[in-house]
Amino acid sequence: MGGEDSNENLIALTAEEHYVIHQLLVKIYPNNHKLIHAANMMGGTRPNNKSYGWIRRKQAKASSVIHKGKTVSKETRKRMSEAHKGKKSHNFGKTHSKETLKKMSEVKKGENNPNYGRTHSKETLKKMSESLKGQNHPNFKPLSQADKDLIMQFPDWKDKNPKTIYNRLKKQNVIIGKSRIKRLQDSYQ
Repeated sequence: MGGEDSNENLIALTAEEHYVIHQLLVKIYPNNHKLIHAANMMGGTRPNNKSYGWIRRKQAKASSVIHKGKTVSKETRKRMSEAHKGKKSHNFGKTHSKETLKKMSEVKKGENNPNYGRTHSKETLKKMSESLKGQNHPNFKPLSQADKDLIMQFPDWKDKNPKTIYNRLKKQNVIIGKSRIKRLQDSYQ
């Protein structure tokens, strides 16, 4: 290691011998992350090979040590995100079989679930509830002007029980949820 590239210092190796030499170098110099990376890159075509597995684990650990404490800028994160979206995603167009989905579900049930046996405090439950109210709720849909006009057609619509207005609209084959009616009433008070 670290020698010059003269003829006396070079030897001819087969691809297999070259890979074995890199494995030996990693064992001799276990803290040299560049050697670990080189051996890992050579074994990249045989991800299921047992002789490659230990190098892959070593590479993961070395990479973790190298990157510990480093932060990635928002720009870089955005570029990384864009680079894996849509057709570029490794899962694009793939679906899991029903059998696989069932296995994935079973793995996370009971004691294997990371939240098994845990409960949220009342304060946390209140925060979660507040964060999903109104426009923050995933199913929130603003009322269209046409919906507003339908609700406002009834005299004293502001003072009526939302259920009463809901039932009258339903008779006209118009479905607008009671919570949406209530929201409109609240916005005019």
